Amino acid sequence: MPRKQTPQQSYAPPLPQSHNLVQLGAPQGSNNFLCRDALGEERLVEISKPLKRMKGLIVMRGDYAVIRLFPIVPEENSKLVGEIVYILEKGDVKEWKRAGEW
Repeated sequence: MPRKQTPQQSYAPPLPQSHNLVQLGAPQGSNNFLCRDALGEERLVEISKPLKRMKGLIVMRGDYAVIRLFPIVPEENSKLVGEIVYILEKGDVKEWKRAGEW
């Protein structure tokens, strides 16, 4: 029997409030990347578990991604602020630039 297709969430403009569009920068260790959003703010994010499990996924510096920010806890001293939930393809990036979001 064929597998059931799971519906994928749309990452077209606009994004939900808890998600941000970023450009990935230099890798900062195992599955962690420094990223920059449209306003120029730099953040350290990790690759989410579902993306880690995908075979053949290559994440490179300069790729565009959608991240989900973690809730802010004042007493926690973690440098990680979110996780990468989706890597945008070239067609998606063009759509975001046309919409004026990047």
